[in-house]
Amino acid sequence: MSLLEQFGLIIEYGKTEVFHFFRVYNPPFLDLTILEGSILYPNKTWHCLGFIFDRKLTFHQHIDFYANKAISTVKSMKMLGNLSQSLISF
Repeated sequence: MSLLEQFGLIIEYGKTEVFHFFRVYNPPFLDLTILEGSILYPNKTWHCLGFIFDRKLTFHQHIDFYANKAISTVKSMKMLGNLSQSLISF
């Protein structure tokens, strides 16, 4: 970060993200203590613009998340349909 500050750039730590797509499931951590930084531990997934990326770009977690969301939406529509039909019968 000090190198970027020398060029007049200011970076907020909480707003920076780096994601490395890697074929190994347990990649090593990145030690930045030499550069006056901290140790970066890899995340398993990355969320960006509504997509869920994993390391191998298989999109399994993305598909599971949106399939479950669609199923729960259909179930809630069924409950609302039963509710509105029972109100009409009065």
